[in-house]
Amino acid sequence: IALAACINGTTDAGLSSPGSDVPSPHDGSSTSAFVETAVWDTDSVGVSFAAPNGLTVDDDGNVFSTEFQGGHLRKFTPEGGVVFEVAGNGTEPGMLSNPIGVAVAGDGAIYVSESGSHRVSRFGPDGSFESSWGGQGADAGRFQSAMGIAVSADGEVFVADFGNHRVQVFDGTGTYAREWGQEGSATGDFDNPIGLQIGPDGNVWVVDSGNE
Repeated sequence: IALAACINGTTDAGLSSPGSDVPSPHDGSSTSAFVETAVWDTDSVGVSFAAPNGLTVDDDGNVFSTEFQGGHLRKFTPEGGVVFEVAGNGTEPGMLSNPIGVAVAGDGAIYVSESGSHRVSRFGPDGSFESSWGGQGADAGRFQSAMGIAVSADGEVFVADFGNHRVQVFDGTGTYAREWGQEGSATGDFDNPIGLQIGPDGNVWVVDSGNE
């Protein structure tokens, strides 16, 4: 199991980019195609991944990944060098239990959502453990499997709360701010939200796995 890096390039009409299965149109136009440029695995970067899941990139191009089975958080340079690794699948503070999502704030703080421990853990820019919050439950600030996670431009932390069918919002230290959503299929409802991202305009995009 590996991480693959791709670039988004434009291909000429009637041609396909090397390594791409995406054909170009034959009508004289061009198309955009993703081309694999690197694979990070045991042979290339000396890391063996156990069900890699979450992935994000900071403003400097550093890559952060989580491992669902291995319980690891890793930071890589843009070239694939390992900067640090938070190891161990467990529930003790500083360990990770089935981590899903990872997000990096503007100040360098790293947030990891854990489905196994139903919590969010915060690490410093150097990978040192700082705090965690949550726990299993339906009350405000608790989770039924914390899944996707994102940080807004002003430092608020958004978390997809899978089993409680909602999105919860916290400040950067974990203080509960607000939430929205309930189980259902109507506009504004969720059915097992699993992923989310925040656009440059501040809009929140949610992957709602149960509502097709």
